[in-house]
Amino acid sequence: MAGKWSVTVANLTVDELISEMKSYSVNGIINENVDTPPSLHSLLLASSPATMELDLPEYTDDPYLLGSIINELPGRVEVIEDGKTLSLSQPLAEGRHDLSIQRVTEDGRVSKITRFYHVVDTLAPEIILGDFEHQTYFPHVLLKFTLSEYVKDFYINNKLFGFGTGSQTDIVHAVDLEMGINYFKLRAVDHLGRETVITTTVTREGEIPEYVQMDGYVMHYYFDEEGRFMAERTHGEDLSFLFE
Repeated sequence: MAGKWSVTVANLTVDELISEMKSYSVNGIINENVDTPPSLHSLLLASSPATMELDLPEYTDDPYLLGSIINELPGRVEVIEDGKTLSLSQPLAEGRHDLSIQRVTEDGRVSKITRFYHVVDTLAPEIILGDFEHQTYFPHVLLKFTLSEYVKDFYINNKLFGFGTGSQTDIVHAVDLEMGINYFKLRAVDHLGRETVITTTVTREGEIPEYVQMDGYVMHYYFDEEGRFMAERTHGEDLSFLFE
């Protein structure tokens, strides 16, 4: 489930504020001898409106959602992005919005500004396969792929995979291979619970050649005494006879 911001905005009208003040005054004059609750005392000294809690989702697939929530609030509530007050009758653009919210009372007082972000994500997550070997002699392969923005959880063969965040996340992950066809199920889940699943295969076939001719050099592959797979690049030796 997507997270929510608990945002504080002003809630009292001027008449309600005066009513609150009179409940702690005599004949409309603030009585200094009254034991005023700290919250109201702070309200009177700072001339700040009282507050309410407003739940705003961090992620949504509805570009009109923020406006529909704000427009239901009493009074004038302003949402600001990059120093400009947004017109909440218009849809928000796709992507992340770093916003500030405040309420202005009828007599012009302004509540404390609260900052939050709101992400409009209308697209399901995407997994883009990179360039890696789908047939190999070797017992390991590097899977390469890119995750689209706002992926929350990613799984390889149902095992949760940890990764960093960014506008796109490029991943290189080493996996062990059994002889024959190896199947890999890749699943991405976003903050709204939408998921995308793709599968890919890598085939391991035959025995590992001891020497492989590369472009300008030769690779030597072997298992050491502890059974670890080793690869060494030759340096200067003439091993052309191995491939005659």
